[in-house]
Amino acid sequence: MERAGSRYWAGVGCLRRAAPAAALAHFERALALDSAHAPAAIAAATAALQLGRPGPALDFARRALQGEQPARPAALFLAGVASWWLGQTDEAGRFLERAAALEPGNAEFQATLRSFKTGTLSR
Repeated sequence: MERAGSRYWAGVGCLRRAAPAAALAHFERALALDSAHAPAAIAAATAALQLGRPGPALDFARRALQGEQPARPAALFLAGVASWWLGQTDEAGRFLERAAALEPGNAEFQATLRSFKTGTLSR
């Protein structure tokens, strides 16, 4: 019997080998097996961004946030970056602010938020 967790870990291995397309396929299969697998949705958002696909990345990040209380900071961060890539600056700001507030010690979140606020954020 195929398990979502097995597909998730196979995808993580692909990400570590810099193979985001293969990783995304594994994460999508994990989500088909378990639609509530938030780590797979977060990882899928990461892979989609690495592939330059912000629309699907935002969808995956939102999927990871569904029903999650408290919200997962990584999902908020990825949703913020994907929204910014899509030109949805108000939404991007809200996501990035929430991620940074939930993890004030996360240097990447804080630096990205600073760059976003100063207009110097780049891909």
